[in-house]
Amino acid sequence: TFPLLAQWRGRSVFLDRRYPWVCCDEEPNIGSAGPTVTNTAFGLAQAMGFATLVFAGIDMCHSSDGYSHAQGSNEFDAGPMFGVANMRVTTNSGRTAETTPDFYNAIGAFGAQALAARANGMQAINPAPGAAVIEGVEHVPVGQLTIDRVDGDPFDTLHAAIDGDSPAQRRDNLAAMKRELARAHDRLRKITRLADEALACNDGLFGRGGKPADFRHKKRMDRIERQLDTKYADFSEIVKMFSARAFLHMPPSDRDWSDEEIEQAGKTYYNAYRDNAQAILQLVEQAQRRIDTAVIEESDTPDVERMLQQWQDDNIPGRAAVWRYRHPQPAAVLSPQLAQRFDAMDAAFRRILDIRDTGHAQKMRNEAALGPVRGKLQVLFKERNAVELTNLAAQLAKQDTDEARQLLALATGYRAEIDGHAEAAFDGYAALIDLAREQIAADSDAVPNPRLEDALRRMVVIALAEGWHDQALLILETLAGMAPAYQPQFAEMLRLTGNPEAAVDVYSAYLSRAPGDHVTLLRLGKLYQTMGSVDAARTAFTYILEQDPDNKAARSLLDGLGTAA
Repeated sequence: TFPLLAQWRGRSVFLDRRYPWVCCDEEPNIGSAGPTVTNTAFGLAQAMGFATLVFAGIDMCHSSDGYSHAQGSNEFDAGPMFGVANMRVTTNSGRTAETTPDFYNAIGAFGAQALAARANGMQAINPAPGAAVIEGVEHVPVGQLTIDRVDGDPFDTLHAAIDGDSPAQRRDNLAAMKRELARAHDRLRKITRLADEALACNDGLFGRGGKPADFRHKKRMDRIERQLDTKYADFSEIVKMFSARAFLHMPPSDRDWSDEEIEQAGKTYYNAYRDNAQAILQLVEQAQRRIDTAVIEESDTPDVERMLQQWQDDNIPGRAAVWRYRHPQPAAVLSPQLAQRFDAMDAAFRRILDIRDTGHAQKMRNEAALGPVRGKLQVLFKERNAVELTNLAAQLAKQDTDEARQLLALATGYRAEIDGHAEAAFDGYAALIDLAREQIAADSDAVPNPRLEDALRRMVVIALAEGWHDQALLILETLAGMAPAYQPQFAEMLRLTGNPEAAVDVYSAYLSRAPGDHVTLLRLGKLYQTMGSVDAARTAFTYILEQDPDNKAARSLLDGLGTAA
């Protein structure tokens, strides 16, 4: 949030504590609520005493087209998010909608907030029919809303309720922050020194560094720990929060520790204390430098070079416009050279604002990718969820990409199978194969297509169930060419359709790649046996027993060969 606030020229307030540690001079403030920013806004509105709260754009679920946010947002521009929504909720219109875990958790938090607000006389309304039902939030269509008009400008009311933003008030605020940061700097340096001393005591306790072990070091370590827990408790808490990962490597506390474990635990504990106190100290020093620059900004005779350098170091070119806005008189008398540098910063800030391909936009595009949809289709098919399959197919039909068209064909096949329409399902999967062939013809470097494999597997199942053995054989041959894992099934189909010699060739080719697959080798041995090739069968069963002496099936078949002989 620092770059945003540093380049914001309007008024600003904050929730909860100003600092991550407890400050004795800090006034009570309104708390924040989670898990989303909107939950925090709800809590703030309740604390401000509004009688009615109307939700706008707070659906907490995806639209029927698969969108999670309104038009104009990065989330909308990225496209519908079919793959990430794996939970379902009921909307105000009675429709079942998909949502993500974070939205689902936020719905529960909203419900608790709404019930608490209702108990305090506040009414919460969501007029959107497509929004998720939230306990304590009423659904009132927009046309039926009646809201009293507020006299005066709302911003005037807000500004009157908070402190002003005059130069004198800003200077007082900065002076208070300087004092608190100086106190933090002092405390953190002392914590660092205490941690270093404790590490030295830990070495002395166990006789490291060429010194004899001395139990008196334990008493000093206890005194250090008491100081950390009392005199420096406010900053020790924040240091421990930073150190949480290190404490995960401590030995379990439900048993007695060895001397080596006690020594290592002491090192882990105080190293974490020292390293994280130093890390926080660096953050405090960065904040002190920025506060010093902010003080210069409010000076009657500002050091403009120092200001420009700090803004450049922090990559906040918009701060130049903020300074000009707040200090029009000094800005008007800048030298031509300095004015030109301010103009350059303004231009840099505008370029930043014009950037659309931000890290957040890229993240949203990744989440909107169709990759997870294949797995989602498989789950819906396994659940025999015809309704959701139909909805997802309708959403895919609106997408104009090769991947979307192939997924739509897969969804169509799944849907037809659920309904018991074998031929329609077969045709749906065949359509996917045609689409995949077109893609391969257009792009010879196309990566392997898992959707094609899904369709072929289902076609085999249908062909075998319907007795279409010739088609099943052709499809299995295609699968075997795509992945060796299908070769045993292809070989078995060759055997069943009366072509044992070809089956032997396929089995042998597969086993040359996977000699440890004893199940398949057992099948090959049995095939040899039925073909009258007793020596080949004996070789297969003997090899299995050499690798796995307890293989009862191979033992029984080998013994059977001897009996037959």
